[in-house]
Amino acid sequence: MDLTEIATGIGIVKSGFDAIRTALGLVQDVQGALPAGEKKEAAARALEEADKQIRLGEAQIAKALGYPLCRCAFPPTPMLAVGYRPYAGQREYQVLLSLVAKGQISSPSGFTIHECPKCGANDAGHHDWTRTAPA
Repeated sequence: MDLTEIATGIGIVKSGFDAIRTALGLVQDVQGALPAGEKKEAAARALEEADKQIRLGEAQIAKALGYPLCRCAFPPTPMLAVGYRPYAGQREYQVLLSLVAKGQISSPSGFTIHECPKCGANDAGHHDWTRTAPA
């Protein structure tokens, strides 16, 4: 399997999740029109569970693709690459070279910084870093 096939498969899965989310939104709109009572509460619980399962599936796919996950909420939120920090010293440069050798990064120029879109936490630690994505 080559990268094109993998990318196509990922696109199909994402389209599927988007379609499920759209359908879930329509069901939520219809659920709002139901009269108050036991059936409306059951529908609300089922919708919440379906949304949770969708988010869990998205987190599992993100983890399988190598995205770091933020644990600010459950299911975990995939963190997005927002910048980089240069290596500091020979030891960190050796770490970068080993990551290149393993195929985990493409260039030993610096460490990628990831940020959670929900809570804003990042994995830069106490290091100075450069933001490349809009805030």
